Amino acid sequence: MTQLLGLLVSTLLTIILILLIYIFVIRRQNKGQAPINKIIVLLEFYYTAFINLLEGLSNGKNKWSYVYLFTLFNFIFINCLIPWIGFDSAATSIMFTFPLALITFIMIYVIGIGTMGFIKFCKHKYSNPMEIVLQFAPLLSMSIRLFAATLAGAIIGNVPWIIAQGIIGNEWYENSIALWFPIFQILFMWIWKIAETFLSLIQAFVFMTLTVIFWSMDTGTTWSRKERALEKQNQAHKLAIEHFDKINKKDKSTKVISKERLEK
Repeated sequence: MTQLLGLLVSTLLTIILILLIYIFVIRRQNKGQAPINKIIVLLEFYYTAFINLLEGLSNGKNKWSYVYLFTLFNFIFINCLIPWIGFDSAATSIMFTFPLALITFIMIYVIGIGTMGFIKFCKHKYSNPMEIVLQFAPLLSMSIRLFAATLAGAIIGNVPWIIAQGIIGNEWYENSIALWFPIFQILFMWIWKIAETFLSLIQAFVFMTLTVIFWSMDTGTTWSRKERALEKQNQAHKLAIEHFDKINKKDKSTKVISKERLEK
């Protein structure tokens, strides 16, 4: 129940963040308006830096997906921060990480077939027979990595208290070390939560980066069938010209179809 409530709260916070960025950053940028206060300046810097990072990771491919990737990163990160306000992170459940990885996995094929065509995508994707066996590797690796890292962080945070209680024993009130236990507990709790925040940031970034890489690797030239057909004709035309050039170099006395006639 605490995981479900944490998921609902993190979803609400993510929606609020995205709406704030759209209203006060994206719309104002499109209208050429300057930020109105320091908070908007920080939001604009955060959004602009993130979009520039995505362009570098994807080499400018799939720009339509930047909004989803931005939302994905913030959703995972906020959900991992939800323990700060007393809820359990849903990322410690495989039922949270697996659907996110499944979306990435399905979109690999949607993008590949949509930008290459079915036949060309199959030749590109399964040129290596081992790829048939390893095609589910992204789905498993992404879901298990995020789940295991988040769960390990939650477990490690509780291990010191179990060890300390075992050392002190049940009669903690008779042990002088136990008098300092609450202080050490509070101190460690804050230190570990700060460390866990950075680990959550890294895990959200890794998940988003893998999504960008997997999509970019299987992205073709265009979503338009006509443009792909035209590109195929241009490639065939280019290969034909190169073929005739080789023939002309081998035997200049032989009359060969000229480039001008071929282009016509």
